[in-house]
Amino acid sequence: MVVALLFVSHWVACLFIFVCRLELAGNQEVWPSFYEIETNNLNEQYMFSLLTGFLMLIGEGIDPATLTEQAFVFTASVTGAILMAVIIGNISLVLQNANALGTMYQSKMDVINDSMRAMNISPRLQRKTVAYYELLWKRQRALSTATSFIDELSPPLRKELNMDLNTEVIYRCDLFK
Repeated sequence: MVVALLFVSHWVACLFIFVCRLELAGNQEVWPSFYEIETNNLNEQYMFSLLTGFLMLIGEGIDPATLTEQAFVFTASVTGAILMAVIIGNISLVLQNANALGTMYQSKMDVINDSMRAMNISPRLQRKTVAYYELLWKRQRALSTATSFIDELSPPLRKELNMDLNTEVIYRCDLFK
């Protein structure tokens, strides 16, 4: 986006100098600063013009002398306002998306912790399950959409969790005595 801003500044600068030269050739009054840079070397003219173009885009420090220059500066200022709005909007969107994913992860972890407490899962397995999800988050930064957190676990951890949940039933069953 910054490159786009520099690119637009370049074109605004070139076009503004072109407008000033056309007015000068037509013996019209020209922007006062143009007289100062007209005799400078090309590099100095370009840098001054680029700064002028950038200032026009952000709406600062340009006093056009003629109606044509005023129209040009107005158009450049509106273009600059739109460009700045796009840049700021894109930056806020990137920041919002980065924050949204972290918020979704924290929300998912809250649901998992609440579910494990409600199921009376042993503290050792709760820590192991949380560590598993933290590892997944660090490696993949992705969230599953499964309805039950148990379905998302690795097969060995899922087996261990199911054994913990069903220990009482297994001990009461005559088949397993």
